[in-house]
Amino acid sequence: MPTYDHDRIAMRLARKFNTTYTTHWSHKGPDIQYGEVAIAVETADDGISTKAPAEFARLVGKNRYIAVPADEWKIKLARQAVDGTGIGIMDENGEVLVEARKITL
Repeated sequence: MPTYDHDRIAMRLARKFNTTYTTHWSHKGPDIQYGEVAIAVETADDGISTKAPAEFARLVGKNRYIAVPADEWKIKLARQAVDGTGIGIMDENGEVLVEARKITL
């Protein structure tokens, strides 16, 4: 179940990128998609380290990002989780911390 922080961050990013936030309970996959970008907002430690990378495993043709709170520990977890995967990281304001690489088949 999404937390207040999750919803707050997802709504902020959706506004910033002029798109919509698809709540987790209505689908499986990224919270925000626009153009060639997909963003999964993760605020819990286990979501950052396991859930988000797994959600993106089947998604090709998009730049994939995990958006995390502006907290050193969460950012460190995200960096460890995405190392070598091509998944990028952005903070809660949409600033890219690690650039994503698009996976194509």
